[in-house]
Amino acid sequence: QAIPLALLANELVTNAYKHAFPNDSSGAITVSLRHTPENALILRIADTGIGLWLTGSETGMGLKLTRALAEQLRGTLAFAAPPEGTGTAITLTIHPPAQA
Repeated sequence: QAIPLALLANELVTNAYKHAFPNDSSGAITVSLRHTPENALILRIADTGIGLWLTGSETGMGLKLTRALAEQLRGTLAFAAPPEGTGTAITLTIHPPAQA
């Protein structure tokens, strides 16, 4: 699971770097990974850039790759504006396998 998780994180950070800060504007990209008491793994990548730009990019290769990797990890993706204000926050939640 480490390889698809690293590929997904790399794709999201690269997209934030390329798209969130046009015209050489500055900002921050944060990456966090945490383990919950319920045994889920949560990866969150957020930026302070121009905000979510999904309109028209839903068919882009980067987003297709991100969704495919999330599916491979049996995870769910959430795209939102971060509570801190401007920018975009993307959260991948990987739930533990169901117990038999």
